Amino acid sequence: MLTKNLLRVSRRGGGYSPQFADDSQEELAARVLGCYQGHVGEPRERLQEALTELERESDDFKLVRGFAKLLDRDAAWEVQSPVDPG
Repeated sequence: MLTKNLLRVSRRGGGYSPQFADDSQEELAARVLGCYQGHVGEPRERLQEALTELERESDDFKLVRGFAKLLDRDAAWEVQSPVDPG
């Protein structure tokens, strides 16, 4: 589930209607997924920089952030350290 600040809604007839992603946003979703795939093993900061750049290029930064939020939720993060933490 997305947080309130990432929901896209339109206001009609005194209420709110969600604006769902559709097939026209498939390329953008693939680009966000590609950012995650291309940054495996990289510091999280570099992934965030790439996503920020993608937000700048996109017509809908909120959609980029929403796709990233969904991917981030299921991503596995590891700490790489020269010393064994265990």
